[in-house]
Amino acid sequence: MRLREWLVGAEVSLTTVLLVLAGLLVSSLWHVLHVERGFNADQSLEVRVSLPPRYSEVADRDRFFEHATEKLRSLPGVRSVAAASKVPLTGEAGVNPVGVDGGSLGALDPATRELIMINVRFVGPEYFQSLGIPLLRGRTIGESDRQRSVVVISGRLAAKLWPGQNPIGRSLTTGSRVHRSEVIGVVGDVHTTTLDRDPTLIVYAPYWKFSYQVSGFVVRISPGAAATAADIRRTLQSLDPEIPAPKIRTMGEIVDESLVRRRFQMDVVVVFAGAALLLAALGIYGVVAYGIALRKRELGIRIALGARADQVTRLVMWQGLRPVGYGLVFGIAGALAAGRLVRTLLFGVSATDVRTLGAITLVLALISLVACLLPSRAALRIEPAGVLRQD
Repeated sequence: MRLREWLVGAEVSLTTVLLVLAGLLVSSLWHVLHVERGFNADQSLEVRVSLPPRYSEVADRDRFFEHATEKLRSLPGVRSVAAASKVPLTGEAGVNPVGVDGGSLGALDPATRELIMINVRFVGPEYFQSLGIPLLRGRTIGESDRQRSVVVISGRLAAKLWPGQNPIGRSLTTGSRVHRSEVIGVVGDVHTTTLDRDPTLIVYAPYWKFSYQVSGFVVRISPGAAATAADIRRTLQSLDPEIPAPKIRTMGEIVDESLVRRRFQMDVVVVFAGAALLLAALGIYGVVAYGIALRKRELGIRIALGARADQVTRLVMWQGLRPVGYGLVFGIAGALAAGRLVRTLLFGVSATDVRTLGAITLVLALISLVACLLPSRAALRIEPAGVLRQD
């Protein structure tokens, strides 16, 4: 019996560790799903285009993207279209240092005194409208800027380059051939890799001088729009039949793909935690039920000598819950240690989150209580007279 109790305690300990880890990962995913993305994924499409080698000249590429933008904008239900080198959550590109107001490349973060590294994006005039990126100050890129060197920057970058100042009208220089460009607007921050990393510092430059960097379009459609992915492909290939079929994804799909690894980690731990919880409940039930069978005569004599039903129930429950209590204590200690090992996987929640630990302890305690209570009721059906006759 003592060995069986130790096994139950070990099961409860392991279950506690797995359930706490599962709870932490579920909480992390919830926080990631509710983080401020900086863009609106609803009704937005990414259209990736691979142009044939004959579009090696910048003028030819400019002409194609200009005509394609007009054609796509004419489709029924299309609200806005913009050429773009990258969309959020598809990775970093154009990583460069930055210089301000004619200074050399190498501006420093005022807080950390480290070199400020930015991402450069090359976009069309309706890029921010197509992705629902909010304008915080100034204006966005327009057709009237074709002969000017202008950029739009993200909010966090503005705060680092000109803390407490108005960045509109200032100038900056980066790599990727973006030289002494005037800042005309500040937009909201977006994530370029995953939602659980800080938003990237971004400089948005007009694409028409850098069309060799453009990889496709961002298209925003109205809810219930008639335009489909097939219509977009057909429209682009009507401009040039040699263009391979474009790859089209919704921004919602891009968001889901960025969460695949985190969802997989959570699913694996949840499955193992559920299996461990089931085995622990069965183990507790089995130990208590077998213990009652072994102590049938003893319990019968207790009842015959006047023991009340509640006294017998408490006796049986104590037998079942004692190893559970030990298991919970060691399990919580193990969960705290395991939480530190996986803290790099957590987001928005600490490895010692009190609410998660409390909720898991409560769930295990309730399940253990039920697992002990069900077989303990069998002790109340023992006939003391039959037991005494056998003795």
